[in-house]
Amino acid sequence: MLFKAEVITIVERLIGEISDLDNNGDDFRYPTLYSLEYRFDKKNIDIKNVYEYLKAMINFLDGCDSMLDAIADYQNEMKAEYDSEIRANMDWY
Repeated sequence: MLFKAEVITIVERLIGEISDLDNNGDDFRYPTLYSLEYRFDKKNIDIKNVYEYLKAMINFLDGCDSMLDAIADYQNEMKAEYDSEIRANMDWY
């Protein structure tokens, strides 16, 4: 089982690899130039592997987003409960 720090290190390395391959973030979106030259002329790319790789990264980041949303919801619920409790105690005095 991987620890959180190890997972973050792996994801950081994977994002770095994507950045090395496509540092502007547009090569996969727009694989040809205006002159219709292929951007990856000198590189062999296994598109299926890249797709699976990016899909896994997106799933991981979506999971992180969901966890952060759940934490924010929990914090908001706790704050609302605390505020309600404080108001109830103020009315008592």
